[in-house]
Amino acid sequence: TKEALEPLSLLVTVAVHPWQALNEVGFGQADRVHVMAYDLARQHSTYEDSRSAVKTVVDNSKGTVDWEQIVMGIPLYGRHTGNPQEVMTYEEIVNKWRPPQTRDEVQGMYFNGIKTVERKAEWARDAGLAGVVVWEAGQDSKDSRSSLLAALSRLVKRWSSRSMHEL
Repeated sequence: TKEALEPLSLLVTVAVHPWQALNEVGFGQADRVHVMAYDLARQHSTYEDSRSAVKTVVDNSKGTVDWEQIVMGIPLYGRHTGNPQEVMTYEEIVNKWRPPQTRDEVQGMYFNGIKTVERKAEWARDAGLAGVVVWEAGQDSKDSRSSLLAALSRLVKRWSSRSMHEL
């Protein structure tokens, strides 16, 4: 598959949870591996658990996936720590509670706030990952001050600005 698509400048991507066993052949066919670093535990997507999820996938690939092929998943929704079946979009969380940027949990609803999303993106860059992917963009806040995608965009612009000044 990978060899057939390469001349067409197309990539093969796969999405996996850290507990999914994709064998070396499957990993070997992937140009990018999207690690679904959410739905992991009671607090379903902490910074620490997300880093661990990436490491687990790389380790499980037995050398067929490099860090620079990994795209780390970031959720744009929350999951209740006491009742994991209870889920809210990030927009619903913002509209209901207006959490500060530093907050990742309100009344048992665990989500990634702006500061955690920025921290994850910074780690992905520093670790040499291919990038981050969000699930699911339509669940983000429509308000640019609380939007996680807008926060990622501002972060990347700051990186670009710093890089230009370093030249």
